[in-house]
Amino acid sequence: MRVLALALCALIAPGCHSNRGTSTPEAVPSVSVLMLDAAAMVRPGTFTVDPDLARTAASKVRLGAVADGVSRLVLRATTSGVGTVSFGFVTAGTDDELGTLEIPGAGGQVATSTGPGGAHAVACVYRAPIDFVRASMRAADQLAEERDLVVAVRYTPAAGTAAVAAEVRIRLRRPPVVLCHGLNSSAKTWDGPFARWNDTIAGPPDPRVFTHALDYQSTNTASFGRNMDAVKRGIDAALARARAVGFAAVQVDWVGHSMGGVLPRFYYRAGIDRTYGQQWRREDNFGAGDLHKLILLNSPQWGSPWGNALAPLLPNALVTAALSLLGFTDLGALRDLATGSDALRTIGRTPIPAFVLMSVGSERKLQSASSVLDIAQLFDPGRWRTLLEVIGTFTSAQASTIYGPARHDLAVLEDSQTAGLPALNRTVYDGFDDYNHLRVTQNSEYFTRVTELLDTPVLEFAAELPEPQVSIASLRGPEARQLRPGALALSVRGVASAVRPGQRLAVEVRCAAGCSPSRVLIVATGGVSQWLRPPFHTELRVPQTVAGQFTVLAFAPLGDREVAAADPWIAPVRIVEPLVSLRAEAEHITLRGSWDRARLHVVGVFAGGIERDLTGPATGTVLTLEPEGIAAIEGEEIRGLSTGTAWLTAAHGTHTVRVRIDVRATD
Repeated sequence: MRVLALALCALIAPGCHSNRGTSTPEAVPSVSVLMLDAAAMVRPGTFTVDPDLARTAASKVRLGAVADGVSRLVLRATTSGVGTVSFGFVTAGTDDELGTLEIPGAGGQVATSTGPGGAHAVACVYRAPIDFVRASMRAADQLAEERDLVVAVRYTPAAGTAAVAAEVRIRLRRPPVVLCHGLNSSAKTWDGPFARWNDTIAGPPDPRVFTHALDYQSTNTASFGRNMDAVKRGIDAALARARAVGFAAVQVDWVGHSMGGVLPRFYYRAGIDRTYGQQWRREDNFGAGDLHKLILLNSPQWGSPWGNALAPLLPNALVTAALSLLGFTDLGALRDLATGSDALRTIGRTPIPAFVLMSVGSERKLQSASSVLDIAQLFDPGRWRTLLEVIGTFTSAQASTIYGPARHDLAVLEDSQTAGLPALNRTVYDGFDDYNHLRVTQNSEYFTRVTELLDTPVLEFAAELPEPQVSIASLRGPEARQLRPGALALSVRGVASAVRPGQRLAVEVRCAAGCSPSRVLIVATGGVSQWLRPPFHTELRVPQTVAGQFTVLAFAPLGDREVAAADPWIAPVRIVEPLVSLRAEAEHITLRGSWDRARLHVVGVFAGGIERDLTGPATGTVLTLEPEGIAAIEGEEIRGLSTGTAWLTAAHGTHTVRVRIDVRATD
């Protein structure tokens, strides 16, 4: 048994009585397990047993730790007199399997002081192993919710009486897991095989894993930088789950799909550079960062060709209006995901253990001459299909223009998914039906492989992700079709002044002279879309969740060079259900100086449980800020003006909600 010994006789605090020379038997040492104050390890020699521990003991008592190689516990032994205390593992195993025991302080010494009743105290720091699953016990550990180890604490009194001993049981768990969805998605992307882990979607969760499904739906079309607080929020929520049941936890395992696998790399870079309010090496993570492993699912580590395809269309106001109706209220993420973007160039290498899951084979569903509209039909109905339909309406690009000769999953090229990792550190799936970009989180093979990887030793992961390659940025976006505004006339019958959620609308599109499209694309608020064939009339239903105003757009490709468009049709929305409550998605918004902005998201809950976005002024919500001069309201965004704290009040009728706005100085 490996032993660390600590002599008490030279470490008696002033006023302590050693009981030397008496016949009073010494008590069995008592041991409590506490989370170590991070500053003690970042600044060695500053840790004192009683003052520091007594100050935090009530809130830091722990049952064990997660196996991340970073989390630490304090084993504190109290005795009734002076003597020698030793700490050693009873459980057999190597440091890689058990962790380590260390005496804090310079030269292996630690100061002691008198506790209640004149007791003497010493402490030893336990550092968790880097892996939960042991090589020698792999099969058993993979099935286990937790595993135990035992530390013996042996006290030998200075008076020469017989030594006494106590044991403490340390429980080990896996690191918490963050599930992070991708662009224009939500935590519901995990509502399949992964739901058995998920604390926010379906239950009961798998007891082996502390899991948090991060939902940053309201901001995830924004730039990488704007989503850094969301990344930190997901990490903190996962760690909180472990700590709430008594486990010391410092790092998480990150499972990211699509853009959700790029964000943790940008978070690392922002933390190293101390930008966007982040700091990677902090006292509360012992200077080791927040991420234990990265497991990346079909992630565009070098960008997506669709970012490049969309770039030349963004100056068109009708395109951006259509994207807004699809949920792309902020185009920052689309720009950042373009291959060769400034955001991807910023990332550099990422020294965090990583493994890639990826798929190819979608290219076999396409011909080189397949248009973007043909590609769109391979996506499941929804906003992503409509996004490609908008792109395909405004450009005549073909599959060969978008993908080149590369293999892909419909959204990301093979090299970009690979991220430069060797074959040893990636699993490749080849197919289409269950392997295209938007379906892999519903794939049971992916779930099984991710489960295996959570139990795979860190040494079997790539030690780091190399710098993203930007040379394939030569895949330039296609040229946009010329716009013919007013070539289409859009009318909606049966609407007097306003529409109601759930109402059915009769929509008709007429073509001007010389305009003879074969089909017309209708896009409306709430992600509603439909292709029309002659005679171009249909019935649309207003979604139950809309508020403020309802907009309908109409476009039609004319050959390879032109696109016809109608003037937007806009009507106010009249809601008949009473508003029950009002809430803000974020109760606290932090802005990093006058350059920073954040989107406000106010949600109204109406009778019947229907939730509607009530952020914009068109919904009747009134936004005010006090005091003035700290921040400004610009549409649905808050912009920092000067350092300080302000309170934003959102009022809708008699209902109000307040949001704290902190504007900090830039790093």
